[in-house]
Amino acid sequence: RRVHGLIKVIAAIDELLPDHDRWYHEEVRAYVERAMESRRVVVVGHSLGGGIANIVGASLKTHAVAFSAPGIIAIRKKLNISFADINKFTVNVAPTHDIASHFGERGGITAVVNCDERRPDHCHMPMHAVCDLLTKCGHPYLDARCKYSTQAVLLPFIESALAAIGITMRTST
Repeated sequence: RRVHGLIKVIAAIDELLPDHDRWYHEEVRAYVERAMESRRVVVVGHSLGGGIANIVGASLKTHAVAFSAPGIIAIRKKLNISFADINKFTVNVAPTHDIASHFGERGGITAVVNCDERRPDHCHMPMHAVCDLLTKCGHPYLDARCKYSTQAVLLPFIESALAAIGITMRTST
């Protein structure tokens, strides 16, 4: 039910946007292009921002790292991005039980990280992925015992978005 409600919200928002506003990646791409003139750039993003990071990275042939991002394979032809460039330049960090990272085919390298939380909105928080990576890989300057809040951030947003279009969502915590 939650996924169905989320899809309804996304579809409702999508219908409100004019066609030219749907190409979120263009401004990010222009910014990264300017930055690449003077330095090496790795594009990083989370959720929709991760999808945009992968689009920009693959299209500009610079590395991109996406946390909990949807896949970009389905849109690659429309954006004139080759499958080879997606595979060469993109890295996806996909927590188990996260909803967003399971939308669409990703391409590139995918690192699946563990999330034992019961709620998908908790697994969507980037700190789960970062802490799992630190625990598995370690870091010489950081304490591997990550501490972070699991306060729900996505679910309240979804509930308010659904309420705005007249849909009530019952949840249990």
